[in-house]
Amino acid sequence: MGSIARNAAVIAVLVPAFAGCSRGVGATASGTVTYGGKPVPAGVIVRFQPQVPGSSSSLGVTDARGRYDLRFNANVRGVLPGNSVVSFALRESYGESGVPFLPEELRAIRIPASASGHNSGLVKMVQAGDNVIDIEITEARGR
Repeated sequence: MGSIARNAAVIAVLVPAFAGCSRGVGATASGTVTYGGKPVPAGVIVRFQPQVPGSSSSLGVTDARGRYDLRFNANVRGVLPGNSVVSFALRESYGESGVPFLPEELRAIRIPASASGHNSGLVKMVQAGDNVIDIEITEARGR
């Protein structure tokens, strides 16, 4: 019983110490997404895909002020340092019937093909440490 109590005491000390270590692998990134010079509404998904083969992407979703904070998953904040391809999507909501729909505030956002999906042409550099990366979504221009 003494060793169980001792192990519990060690766990009680170590868990809070590691709980604050949610910076991932050396970099965090947050910022504001704008469209037409104004912050986007809540629900724009921001995806950073590091240009390292086999690496995992980090996602953030804008709040009502257009701010995002990248996360590897629900528990781990961060993004791999280096160049990342940045893409955007609009988060759908679900009605009472379970049918997805685009909320009214997101309907005016037009994400060009050049800024959506895996083939986005937008690349941002993420430095080790904390990064503030503000991004403007620009509409595609006719050719």
